[in-house]
Amino acid sequence: MVKIKDSTHVNADGAIELEAWLKHVAAERTHHNFATIRHACVLSQLAGEDKPVLTGVSCLQQGLIMAEILLDLHLDNDTIAAALVYNSVRYADLNLEDVREHLG
Repeated sequence: MVKIKDSTHVNADGAIELEAWLKHVAAERTHHNFATIRHACVLSQLAGEDKPVLTGVSCLQQGLIMAEILLDLHLDNDTIAAALVYNSVRYADLNLEDVREHLG
């Protein structure tokens, strides 16, 4: 069965409530240190909040969509962080050196 997820962290005007999403992640991953995920969100927001991907959503929103799927699969924080920054590297001005510097 396919489950379609609605993004509850996007306002009616399309603005992303990043802190609300991070609180959602923290609630689901209470035993994890999610600092890497938070840093990846900030990088993606800075580089790709206003840059669209091929589907028309922003790099940040596409990263959050991918991260939600990976969270449901209970993957590790590094994988979640990679999903968050991927589109900002591909379609925006985030480069791999910045990713290495900030995320390791």
